[in-house]
Amino acid sequence: MIEVIIADDHPIFRKGVVYILEQSTEINLIGEAKDGKEAVELIKSKQPKIAILDIDMPHLTGLDVVRQLKRSNSSCKFIILTMLKEIELYEEVRTLGINGYLLKDSASENLVNCIKKVNIGEHYIDPVFQLQITNKSTQVKLLDGLTKSEKNIIKLIARKLSTKDIAEMLFLSTKTVENHRSNICRKLNISGSNAIFNYILENNIKHL
Repeated sequence: MIEVIIADDHPIFRKGVVYILEQSTEINLIGEAKDGKEAVELIKSKQPKIAILDIDMPHLTGLDVVRQLKRSNSSCKFIILTMLKEIELYEEVRTLGINGYLLKDSASENLVNCIKKVNIGEHYIDPVFQLQITNKSTQVKLLDGLTKSEKNIIKLIARKLSTKDIAEMLFLSTKTVENHRSNICRKLNISGSNAIFNYILENNIKHL
């Protein structure tokens, strides 16, 4: 049996997780915590194989709990539950050596499988989030293929400047700017009058 604890400050969600775990004959839920401080105490006293932690809890966040337990050389493995889909957050999770990263939206479908994977030493990333990471990686590669001039034009498009405004600001002809815009669209595999601006919004591009 895989002994686990769950720590989440939302009682309704926590009860839902408990129900999911109780349906599995391979998992034994040995404790619940409603905040980060309780989670640390529970893990130290119960010594579960796996702790399922909400990332945002009172007193200590899920990441704070992991930091404390790792400093005490705990052998517990950790799965983070979150509503957040920021790649920057995942990078922090990965740096801490956390074993599983699961979105709350898909916990009912993927939690048991996540626990089983983590129990045998594998790392688990929520499939939806894995797709986001893959798309982000593809986006980065596409943006890296742009020239410096093309990146400058994207920055100005992000500021909602027209082709004419960009041409005047960069001391270029409108035809040159239009050519740059055409090349950008080709490299990013997009099309349409507002394609570049929409691409910026859809991919949350902030830095080039």
